[in-house]
Amino acid sequence: MRTRDGKFDTYALDAKQLGSVAEDHPMPVGMVFLTEYLPRARWRPHVLGTGEAILATNSFAFLCKETHNFAKGLEYGAANAIIAKSPRGEARRTARLLLDFFDMTLK
Repeated sequence: MRTRDGKFDTYALDAKQLGSVAEDHPMPVGMVFLTEYLPRARWRPHVLGTGEAILATNSFAFLCKETHNFAKGLEYGAANAIIAKSPRGEARRTARLLLDFFDMTLK
């Protein structure tokens, strides 16, 4: 997670802690959504092209280059997932908008 000072704080979660019922193999990435909270932000999601998506996600891979699996996961996600981006307002409202966007985009 990115902290308020722009750095990253790492932590590990077991997939079962997040409600996963997955087997021992990774689940394919369907969508990655890049967002940032801005007071009174307008929700304007747009899907990034492949090059723009790779550039947008590379900053996370470079900062975590010591974690090879994380960087590989980003590479796989950028190649096989829809990557979208938008500033966001309050989290409660954004959660519904994000789910609706996923449903509309992944159909």
